[in-house]
Amino acid sequence: MRDCTNYFIEKSQVEQAEILLNSYEKLIEIPIVDVYSRKEYLFVEGNYQFLIGNIEKGNQIFENLAIMYEKLGYDKAASYMKEKRHK
Repeated sequence: MRDCTNYFIEKSQVEQAEILLNSYEKLIEIPIVDVYSRKEYLFVEGNYQFLIGNIEKGNQIFENLAIMYEKLGYDKAASYMKEKRHK
């Protein structure tokens, strides 16, 4: 699901990306889904927010991911999330 959604985001196909993102979100809502999958979803959602021009929301998602990685001691991943933000 992640790769397919990212594909349509990279191709700037908003309608297809939105359909897949909505399906992806429903899968993530299942209580047994692990943290890794939820983190992956947020990464995709952040990219989608940038695609549709919602820069502020996309930046907030990547900021939250950066904070999470910092707290877990993953400095390189945190730096990458900070680089994903749009200025």
